[in-house]
Amino acid sequence: MEDKLLAAIKECEELDKNQKQKIGNKYYALVHTRVQIFRKHLGSDGKIETIILEQDDHKVIVQAVISIWRNDNWVQIANDFAEEYRDQGMVNKTSALENCTTSSIGRALSACGLTGGEYASAFEVDNAINSKPEAKPKKIKKPDTSWNYTVRIGKDGDTLFTSKLQKFVAWCGQYIQEPENELHVKHFQGTQLEIEKALKDHEISSDQKAILEAIMDKFGGQNGN
Repeated sequence: MEDKLLAAIKECEELDKNQKQKIGNKYYALVHTRVQIFRKHLGSDGKIETIILEQDDHKVIVQAVISIWRNDNWVQIANDFAEEYRDQGMVNKTSALENCTTSSIGRALSACGLTGGEYASAFEVDNAINSKPEAKPKKIKKPDTSWNYTVRIGKDGDTLFTSKLQKFVAWCGQYIQEPENELHVKHFQGTQLEIEKALKDHEISSDQKAILEAIMDKFGGQNGN
């Protein structure tokens, strides 16, 4: 069984940069990529469990445990934790538990050697970049001049949602990653024009711009126009 785990670790270590998410100046292996590698090598002899340690209106804490089947028993080989606050960031307002679970799995996989580069999950880093507390409203509010972005499935597909730049970039960074994935291609085809618009947005940060430029580089041949 150790050989299977070592083979999975080796495959993670050998991931190309185009198989990772670039955030800032570093490359991160996505959690779902590492889960696929884990399953590929260990199959049903590997187990990923998540345990909700705390969940209320303020925060969520999740533990992830990685185990392997050895000598007719499940043997725990790694575990780690994640914490998310519901009032920090657009995504956490509706999906704090899902975010927390993803991050805990990513960290637990890293703890048993499946890092693919940096220790934190790409989603976790992206969430940290984009989940800044909102500024307190002023007595006199200025008109909202920020641009809206619409996400569709396919060029002429149904609209999934319309949002501001931060949520749009976070969604693209999570769901437009694999050119060989048909659904990801449809996501790109439905949002290509919006991505091009976002790259011209005066409010875009360098980190957000890097995420969208990486997507355009990956899906350059999948023309959505």
